[in-house]
Amino acid sequence: MERLKKVRQINRNRKSLAALGAGLLCLARHSPGAADDAIDDAPKELLFVLKKVDGPVHNPTQHTYWFGPFAECATVLDINGDGKLDIAAGRNYYLAPQFTKFADYRDGAEANGPDVDDNYEGTMDVNNDGHPDVLSCGWMRRQGIWWYENPGKTGVKWDSHALLEADGLEGMVIGNLSGRSEKGVLVNYFARKPGRGLIWFEHLDQAPWFMQHVLVPENIGVSHGSGIGDLNGDGRNDVVTTSGWFEAPPNPTQDPWI
Repeated sequence: MERLKKVRQINRNRKSLAALGAGLLCLARHSPGAADDAIDDAPKELLFVLKKVDGPVHNPTQHTYWFGPFAECATVLDINGDGKLDIAAGRNYYLAPQFTKFADYRDGAEANGPDVDDNYEGTMDVNNDGHPDVLSCGWMRRQGIWWYENPGKTGVKWDSHALLEADGLEGMVIGNLSGRSEKGVLVNYFARKPGRGLIWFEHLDQAPWFMQHVLVPENIGVSHGSGIGDLNGDGRNDVVTTSGWFEAPPNPTQDPWI
């Protein structure tokens, strides 16, 4: 199989943000006022400004530093159903528009020196109750992929559910692999082990909510980095890894991948 030299990560219909420098930052769109429009109604370039939402205080005696600990990732979702996009990052979430902090809303994401055991986050409504949930994975303390159930009200601890308990796993990609739902989960193992291969989870409409599928033989595609996207333009999402890409068959949940 031809080795890919360059991979463009495809991530559709998602808003992104980043944990940068010493804390959690978000990009806020600047909307020109009426006076701006009156002066010049020509199309304008979108402007964004950084807004600091949260960040550690540099206090080595308490084991916090300007460089952490903070989560490696964050999720944008409407937690409380008010139509505004909120932020979840590690054990905390922040409600818009003021990004009010709610600490320790879930388990996992423990501090580990300057790091937080929260290597990837994503969101979907796992149990179809109308509330977006959070998926998180890590490799340090709570090893594997877990999903955290949104209770539908603030100030309440979110229940945790194991999707996959495994070591040597630092990432995942959420997307449409079944051809029917955007709630598929591609697992990104980085550590090779006997019997381990590239796997993904199909989302189901009833508990236990996910079904595992083995995508390719043992240890193929097991490395840092994977993605989802239609590489050959046939309308089906394929999987790309550092070893090469794997073509989705007409029935991705039943037929072997190429």
